[in-house]
Amino acid sequence: PSPLLVGRVTGAACWVHALLGIPCPTCGLTRALMALAHGDVRAALVVQPLATVAALLAVAYLPWAAGVVWGGWRPLRISASGVVGRRVRVALVVVVVLNWAYLIRVGV
Repeated sequence: PSPLLVGRVTGAACWVHALLGIPCPTCGLTRALMALAHGDVRAALVVQPLATVAALLAVAYLPWAAGVVWGGWRPLRISASGVVGRRVRVALVVVVVLNWAYLIRVGV
């Protein structure tokens, strides 16, 4: 089946969507990952942009992780504290809210 129809085919449903009539912030995640597994990045971005970008970043990180585990590379350490940390956290919340607004707008 088409990755975009997986929720309809499997019967999987979002309880938030069923209860409130709007998609939750993670609605479309399974369909986006299925689209990526089929190599359809465009469809994944349409269904769940934030999850698609996060998944692609995770895949891009895999070679570094392998280097840490098997190659003796130094682990990637990201530290954001103080004002920078606060700005990063606020930016992440804004991105999640914008993604959710997109999902509501397109009716995922």
